Amino acid sequence: MQNHILLNKDSIRALLDARISNDIQTLKDLPPPESLCNLTIIAKEIHKSIKNNKKITLIGDYDVDGVVSSVIVKEFFDLISYPLDVVIPNRFKDGYGISKKLLERISADVIITVDNGINAVEAAKICEQKNIKLIITDHHNPPEILPSALICNPKLSPNFPQADICGACVAWYMCAALKKEMNLGVNMTIFLDFLALAIVSDVMPLSGINRVLLKKGIECIKNSNKTAFKILKEKYKSHVDCELISFSFAPLLNCAGRMDSAMLSYEFLCERDYAIGRKKFEHLLLLNEERKKIQNQTYLHAKDMCENSGVIVVYDESWHEGILGIVSARLSEEYKKTSIVLSTSDEGGVIKGSMRGESCMEILDSCSDLLLKYGGHNNAAGLSLKLENLEQLKDRLRFVESFYARDDLVLGEVLFKDLDDEFFNMILCYEPYGEGNFKPHFKTKAKITNIKHIGNNGGHSAFVLRDDNLYLNAIKFGEEIPKILENSEIEIVFCHAFNYYGELIVRVISYKEKE
Repeated sequence: MQNHILLNKDSIRALLDARISNDIQTLKDLPPPESLCNLTIIAKEIHKSIKNNKKITLIGDYDVDGVVSSVIVKEFFDLISYPLDVVIPNRFKDGYGISKKLLERISADVIITVDNGINAVEAAKICEQKNIKLIITDHHNPPEILPSALICNPKLSPNFPQADICGACVAWYMCAALKKEMNLGVNMTIFLDFLALAIVSDVMPLSGINRVLLKKGIECIKNSNKTAFKILKEKYKSHVDCELISFSFAPLLNCAGRMDSAMLSYEFLCERDYAIGRKKFEHLLLLNEERKKIQNQTYLHAKDMCENSGVIVVYDESWHEGILGIVSARLSEEYKKTSIVLSTSDEGGVIKGSMRGESCMEILDSCSDLLLKYGGHNNAAGLSLKLENLEQLKDRLRFVESFYARDDLVLGEVLFKDLDDEFFNMILCYEPYGEGNFKPHFKTKAKITNIKHIGNNGGHSAFVLRDDNLYLNAIKFGEEIPKILENSEIEIVFCHAFNYYGELIVRVISYKEKE
């Protein structure tokens, strides 16, 4: 382990203060809805459609961001007692977002998209032909040629202070603009528990707008009596934070769209009856177990195919379309490279898949001549191409520099005797942690005792760290620490975490025997 500067509580507080010193701090500091380009016009159009009793249909997306976007808008329309049809495309039957195939089965006067639509040039033309008013709210990178529609996208809003917000945040702002247009008394904070799910699952940078909304949203989840959150909190008896959302809530809600239909997650989040909610939840749990099994098999297969150069590009016609994004993310994390994982589509001779890593859109722009369609943002994208172009794509990306290393997260070294309640409470004050505000890691020295191997099949270690009369419970995931180290003095890199019952523990990232 490399040497780090010795820190005390005051110096740690100063380092963490510096991270958020330029951030907005309260909900009152949020930019107004009118700072998002076209949002005031969109609110007026929706209000006019409501007054004229037009049929309005909402089209979402099958990931957590798209599902939550749909839930927020639907709940808002329920509050104003106006009917809203919600359609979330089926990944396997409809493809992504608003499409020609989807429009064949939709009858509406007005269509509003959430978390999709910025690339829907063909669908916009069809809406024009059918005299359907199309409103697009999205946050993905806009193409050079935009659809012919009324569009709100933070990346097309020069007066909006933060381009990187999720689709559900845009949808929430749209409802806020509609509230203002209709002069309603709706409290917009009642949707922040839902919004927190989307901010974390779509890996938004936790600064500025995202940080303020998420911090309040996590508080709302802790206090929420909504059926879905009551059930989730009963299942995962842990401290509600970004890690719980990222590693427990989000994968469970995402599995519906990956394995079957995202409408299951949508209905679960909207459900008010506890007994019905439990049944939907049990269905999600079964789908999630199936997802894990298929995902692990595919990951091992894909790993065997990885080459040690450029962007990772792997393909197999048998891989399940719904788990390509997760496998791509795991490959990217393991190899610290941008990764593309592909499988067959329902169109003859066409393959499609998911991309995860860094500079995704920039890389795809560089080989757009080989692609049929692509879209997304810098850390995640989707693409399709003809199978005959696969080898050419591999060749072109083989020499693209895609290696990246995460910044060193270790702030410095602390004395074990300083790891008291005051220390950990101070660290908690700077939550939420996640993308753009990484959980701080520290280095310290202590004796390791009471080593136990835990987990269904082992694979993890629980133990106690001690020094004189100070004891801390600790855990190391993914490794069975040798029991021969019992009572040895070790150097560790750690961060705080919470166990199944919500008690604070030390999570050991790495360790070595003290020299």
